[in-house]
Amino acid sequence: MEVKGKKIAWLAMTNLLNGYENAGAGNYVAFQDGPRLIEEIKKVKENVDWVLVSIHSGAEYTDGPSETLEIMCRELIDAGADAILAGHPHVPHRIEQYTSDLVTKLPSGKEEKRTGVIFYSLGNFAFWQPFSFWTQHSFLAKLKLTEPHKVEYEIIPVNAGWQPSLLTDEKQIEQLYSRLNPTNP
Repeated sequence: MEVKGKKIAWLAMTNLLNGYENAGAGNYVAFQDGPRLIEEIKKVKENVDWVLVSIHSGAEYTDGPSETLEIMCRELIDAGADAILAGHPHVPHRIEQYTSDLVTKLPSGKEEKRTGVIFYSLGNFAFWQPFSFWTQHSFLAKLKLTEPHKVEYEIIPVNAGWQPSLLTDEKQIEQLYSRLNPTNP
């Protein structure tokens, strides 16, 4: 997509269809295939200002991402993704500001290490699961696309449910921030 003269590539994949496997949904989604997604990122990254990736993956109700998901997300950043937005666990997971060992050449000609932000799970939003603190409290990630291939973000704490609302309880916000452990809030 192009917005105000800047180009954004959106890529997405899933590792499950939540019971819609027999409904034909498989014909319309990209299944989780890290190496294939890496190739797609490499194809588009030089022709856009930002590459954003949505991943529907991860084990439900866990305290954090699996090592396999962490590795895959970091490989996507290494390939050229600027932000990874993951979801499926129904609880928020930590945020990582990842810096790769790989060097990339900027449009200015300057070289620097690849960086990107990884949201391992955005948790719940408009989904009512009142059986734990973490299924009821989550966050929005407000992304600010600054210069090409740079992404800043703001965390907006929310009460999840059929009618999500802003989270205002300071102790609960503190608990959420502690879980997210953002490296650059």
